[in-house]
Amino acid sequence: MSNLPGFPPRCAALRQPIWRWLTIALTVATACSPLRRVHECGPVIEMLNDSLRALAPQLATAGPSPTAYARIADGYAELDAKLQATHPRDASLLKLVASYRDLTQRATKHSRAFAEELAKPTGSADEEKERGARLDRLRTQAKGEQAKEAALVRKLNTLCHPQ
Repeated sequence: MSNLPGFPPRCAALRQPIWRWLTIALTVATACSPLRRVHECGPVIEMLNDSLRALAPQLATAGPSPTAYARIADGYAELDAKLQATHPRDASLLKLVASYRDLTQRATKHSRAFAEELAKPTGSADEEKERGARLDRLRTQAKGEQAKEAALVRKLNTLCHPQ
């Protein structure tokens, strides 16, 4: 071969575009997952916000009303059903939705238990004391669930709004 300038060999001309296309394809493939996740996060976040916004006034004004806590339980059950209907393809988002469903199921159970406890007729002083202890235990469980929900919200924000 000579060192004179001329056309490059045919195989070198073919290799360069293939590597370029492979690099572009790999870049697009790796970028699609975060984009898809952000796209899937929007409806999930909107659904959670709407449902929790509807529950907030009921939670604030429930007081000692068994009916109010039964409605709160129904609201959490509705949120659980909505979450069950979502099927995100992103594995991380799917895991968070499952965790949030667990939380809403526990909130439904605790709200119903609280409503049932409030609906029981008052009896003797000992029965009233036991009832107060059961209500205190349910309140403590609810506070623990609030901390778990805050942690899930932080995880969801981190997942859906990467920095």
